[in-house]
Amino acid sequence: MAVAASKKGIELAWNFKSELPDGVLGDLTRLRQVFVNLLGDGVKFTDEGEIVVTVNGDRDVDGIWTLTFEVADTGIGMSAEHLEKLFELFCQADSSISRRFGGTGLGLDICKRLVELMSGEISVASEEGWGTTFTFSVRMPEGVPDGDTVIIRKVPDLAGKRVVVVDDNEVAGRILCELLREWDLEAVSAPDPTAAQDAMRANGAPDVVLLDSSFANPEGLIFANSLSFLPDLPEIVVMVSYGSEEKVNELFAKISTRRLNKPLHRSTVCNLMVEIFTGSKAGEASSVKPMLDARLGVEVPLRILVAEDNSTNQKLALLTLKKMGYRADIASNGAEAVEAFQSRDYDVVLMDMQMPEMDGVTATREIRKLEGELEGGPVQIIAITANAMASDREKCLAAGMNDFITKPVRVAALEKALVSGGERLRVKGGHLIPSISPR
Repeated sequence: MAVAASKKGIELAWNFKSELPDGVLGDLTRLRQVFVNLLGDGVKFTDEGEIVVTVNGDRDVDGIWTLTFEVADTGIGMSAEHLEKLFELFCQADSSISRRFGGTGLGLDICKRLVELMSGEISVASEEGWGTTFTFSVRMPEGVPDGDTVIIRKVPDLAGKRVVVVDDNEVAGRILCELLREWDLEAVSAPDPTAAQDAMRANGAPDVVLLDSSFANPEGLIFANSLSFLPDLPEIVVMVSYGSEEKVNELFAKISTRRLNKPLHRSTVCNLMVEIFTGSKAGEASSVKPMLDARLGVEVPLRILVAEDNSTNQKLALLTLKKMGYRADIASNGAEAVEAFQSRDYDVVLMDMQMPEMDGVTATREIRKLEGELEGGPVQIIAITANAMASDREKCLAAGMNDFITKPVRVAALEKALVSGGERLRVKGGHLIPSISPR
């Protein structure tokens, strides 16, 4: 969600409020799916301000944690009348919302069902013009998956070190200061460089200055240069939002090379503080992200159409496919997908389910009609959807789709679907490609 939020100038922040366990055992994919839906709606309906995810937890005598998550935005909000029907299947709070933003309102029903399957519940509070807060809980036993969790402990060397956080978003600055104080650092937040200088005069020279990339401008540069006149030059770290990397590097390359990418992660902030003050790191995440391999496009040469209405998701899909060795075309809704299919012969269509004008299921039916009498058709249509229930899969298959991938799309799942599509085309007598062995 960070790319879409940054594009709109919205701040994303995590706020862990209580003593939480090092790990819990549960369904990571489904929990992520709930967040993608809620954060996606937050970004969609928020034009300024922030979206904050707050995490609380309570443990019972049997070691079962009830984790409570709040996803609060500063967006358009909703009236009491609209709130009453918000979780109804295929229901938007306002029909004009669907026309303006796309979608059917199905995502929130999916969230409700997934949360309930995880022994939890979900609710919403909102006021028109003042934002919306979704609150949901899940119950999970405490546990640490082997080799997949970073355990953060207090480091004595951090105690008493001074940090000044310069961030134009008051909420983000406050949350970061609260996090730093958990590790016994003395942290103060300032909304701009002038206020930061006032704080430094009142509290003494800092050891570290965390400067937000919103000040990648002459004001921020003058402030950063002024720090060099302090008796002990503080470490300057620039907090970088997506899309501002080039501007930050251009202005601050000679002043500081340390960066923190937003949204900030607890382990990343902790590691950086420990590295600055001790020269070593507190710990590294041991999980390995899959590497995208451009050889797939050579091994499985496919012509791909991506049917997706969200511009950020379009760019992400094109970038991911490019790293896998593919060049793809884009259709912004189901009607455009049908039109594109008529004008060019595609091997694979990645079909989003909720799109304005014509949804993915309807578009699939239209494409299957156009294929004439070819049984099943040579084109591989893969559903890309946030809907993960068995009934959703059945609906997709009944419409003529060949495969089903849930959002957020995992690289391994996409690769498997493309390899499967290549094999199917070869067996069905479609475009001739080499024999494939899934890697």
